[in-house]
Amino acid sequence: MFLEFDKLAWQLACEKMADQANRSCGLVYEMFERDFSCAVNHAHHSLPEAHRPEAIEIAKRFGWASEEELAATQRLMDEAGCCNHGIDRNCCPMGCGDIE
Repeated sequence: MFLEFDKLAWQLACEKMADQANRSCGLVYEMFERDFSCAVNHAHHSLPEAHRPEAIEIAKRFGWASEEELAATQRLMDEAGCCNHGIDRNCCPMGCGDIE
């Protein structure tokens, strides 16, 4: 027997995770997407199996991406010569272009 899924509580949790990911992404969407999706996936595992599909549908509204989508984004960044932060290596404020 499963308890009813508290959609509002999950939506508020997604808002909080999205806000945190937004604060730490340096305005790079790919970093936001990766960090937010990771946080959702971690929180998602504490939900009963029966509620997980609905929880993911709610998280998608905030920018959640599947492992396949994240991998495709990473491939595109790699092909474009971007660093792990989604920025041109020579423009990255973390010094990625300085690494030989």
